[in-house]
Amino acid sequence: MVDIIPKQQETELSSIALTIAIVILVISVGSFGIFAFLKTRTESKLEEATIFLLEGKSKEQAELESQILDIKTKLEDFSVLALRQNNPSAFFEFIEENTHPDIIFSQLSLNPQDRKAVINGETRTFRNLQEQILLLKEQADSEEVELTSISLGQEGQVKFTLVLEFEHSFFLNL
Repeated sequence: MVDIIPKQQETELSSIALTIAIVILVISVGSFGIFAFLKTRTESKLEEATIFLLEGKSKEQAELESQILDIKTKLEDFSVLALRQNNPSAFFEFIEENTHPDIIFSQLSLNPQDRKAVINGETRTFRNLQEQILLLKEQADSEEVELTSISLGQEGQVKFTLVLEFEHSFFLNL
């Protein structure tokens, strides 16, 4: 039988399929080439880094590292010494927090090594002095509070001397 309509559609479909196959082949070959190039470049960088690490430190790096270690040792030694030093500011914080409002301290003798403080002061009444002594005795940091002298001033105020003894860790920088 004779076909009246030519078979042009089959040739068009086969040429489209062939074109798609060629494009996929070109993309695959191109991707393979790109990946091979990237692999080679990465391997060369890895080889350079390995050689650099195997070479070791430069002279400047070794000197700098030595200087840093010396400074680090000095700082550590200083911190050990600083922690062992007495901190007299702890006493002033303690007195600031634990002073009766009607008490005036006029003289202080502080000896952090012996953990003692001798304080001279005055107040208007014996009651204020008693409250001050009780307030100091209630504090956990004070080991002992002793009233060593008491007298009346010219204007009727109560003059006194207190000796405070503190815990071993009170003056340490902790």
